[in-house]
Amino acid sequence: MFDGETIGGVPSLDVSATVNQMDGKEEIALFMVNLDMDNEMDVEIDMRSFNNIALVEHISLYHDNLLAVNNADNPVVLPTKTNGTKIAGGILHTRLAKHSWHCLRLESN
Repeated sequence: MFDGETIGGVPSLDVSATVNQMDGKEEIALFMVNLDMDNEMDVEIDMRSFNNIALVEHISLYHDNLLAVNNADNPVVLPTKTNGTKIAGGILHTRLAKHSWHCLRLESN
């Protein structure tokens, strides 16, 4: 949590999810943003309502300089595949870098 200019207690984690059912499988996408400017964040998400859940990929965007931009000659902020995300006992465990964006793709059947 952090305090904004007008309100306090703003969550440092923003999450949205989608589920697409297709051909007897479910594709789950989790989108997460760590809004904390100074600290990494450990995240646990209970995925036990899905059968045989598996991580397909975890992509993140991060740059230490929040004002960094890409251009044709200098692509400095690139999506990267993130390692270290695990699912154990139906619980997803991951660590989010400070002020970073993440997309996790999962499958269930």
